Amino acid sequence: MQTKIILSEEERLAINNCRFFEVKREISHKVESIFSGVVNDQELKLDWKKIIAQQDWKILEGKISRGENYKGFPWLMLDYPRNFSNENVFAVRNFFWWGFYFACNFQLSGESLKKYLPIIERNQEQLAEKKIYLSLNKSSWIHKVDEENFVLLKSDNLKMISSTAVRNGYLKLSAVHTLSEFEKAVGFFQSYQKLFQQIISG
Repeated sequence: MQTKIILSEEERLAINNCRFFEVKREISHKVESIFSGVVNDQELKLDWKKIIAQQDWKILEGKISRGENYKGFPWLMLDYPRNFSNENVFAVRNFFWWGFYFACNFQLSGESLKKYLPIIERNQEQLAEKKIYLSLNKSSWIHKVDEENFVLLKSDNLKMISSTAVRNGYLKLSAVHTLSEFEKAVGFFQSYQKLFQQIISG
């Protein structure tokens, strides 16, 4: 006997709402424009070039990725700057998560972690008042900033940066920005990219 499938009134309205997908595409284009504003910021680009001048990898070409199902919801991500390999990760992951927030994630592992962690330790006081979260999860690919996976850095817990990075084999610092201030997103990404530049610049 075939099970009868019944739609709720909300579901009936939803399956007839083509406009939603048009709006979704429009918003996605605007998020991509925000990301373009970050990549095309000449001051940021020049400073990243100075920071990585000693490296033998090219990381200043921004790469946008997208998907429909990070924990059930669509997302877009700009990796800029970026270097991903088995031996090294050096990246700022600029993240838009539909229904939740924007996030700016600075991620290091391998040779980059060895090189920059001592510098970050010297400059870690800069993070105390900037609403920066430290990833605690053993996996570096968890992007959901919540109490289970992240801790807000304050002046009394900054030593967690080094101990957590050594224990997990990577460092991930994250800042979040509310979607209700969508128009300020470019400034959000620019300001936190500059902060991450500052803490690894000696």
